[in-house]
Amino acid sequence: MEQAEWSLDRIRAEIDRIDEQILRLLERRASLALLAKREKLRQGLPVEDLARERQVIEQAARSCRDPLSPAEARTVFEAIVACCRRVQAADSGMEVPSW
Repeated sequence: MEQAEWSLDRIRAEIDRIDEQILRLLERRASLALLAKREKLRQGLPVEDLARERQVIEQAARSCRDPLSPAEARTVFEAIVACCRRVQAADSGMEVPSW
């Protein structure tokens, strides 16, 4: 079936499914950010790495495709990086789920 034939309910259901996948991936990314923090501390490295954060954000901007613009990708990844930074800052040593 062509996308032009999709009903609004079907479109919304697909968006909901994708949103759920995005959320699971963000949870996994945050867990990996915690592991990265703990490894940096173990190695005596600073937790904050602004160069790496810029690299991640710029890679997203370069990799995005229509209909997203590089500026939109940058905005999304700035929010993701900031979220993971807050997760790292709030880390209480809890067990990180294995993926």
